[in-house]
Amino acid sequence: MPARELRRKLFHIVLGTAFLMALSALPSLMYGALVLFFAGTALSFFHSRRPISIVGWVLSRFDREGDRLPGMGIITFFLGVLLVWTIFPRDIAMIGTMVMTFGDPMASVVGITLGSHPCPYNRKKTVEGTAAFVLTAFAVLLPMFGPAAASAGAVGGALVESFAHPRGSIVNDNVTVPLGASAAAYLVTAAFGL
Repeated sequence: MPARELRRKLFHIVLGTAFLMALSALPSLMYGALVLFFAGTALSFFHSRRPISIVGWVLSRFDREGDRLPGMGIITFFLGVLLVWTIFPRDIAMIGTMVMTFGDPMASVVGITLGSHPCPYNRKKTVEGTAAFVLTAFAVLLPMFGPAAASAGAVGGALVESFAHPRGSIVNDNVTVPLGASAAAYLVTAAFGL
């Protein structure tokens, strides 16, 4: 796995963990996260027109090459987390954020390093990466949310992640995975009265 991609995945975990800790402790920090989202998006647009040295330095280490907008990964990560914390109850939003924070990076690491069996419906994803996603997300969710919600969140997030997303689109897996995981967990917990 290239060093830059590994740095991206570690940053993904750190950013998601920071969100979880902050929003779990103080839900009112949501307003601050919204400000950061809009400020970061504006900064990204400015940087794409006239490069800003410190922004360029950060992006050269953590940004995915080829995205239409600098910092697209960070912007969409913020968007996905903000959406689940706006739409769903706190516990369900935590499930979506945890799945995105831990399951998604593990899918990439395992898929890139060990994956050899393409998913039948998306040849760019691997069975090994998808399995790593489900197992990691389930293991992280189980102690806090129980087997039903953990299974639903892990499988829902992994299914959404394993489908193709348009390259460079604002609607990428950073947005769809937390939404898919949260929606699946919400439906299961509502259906079983958990």
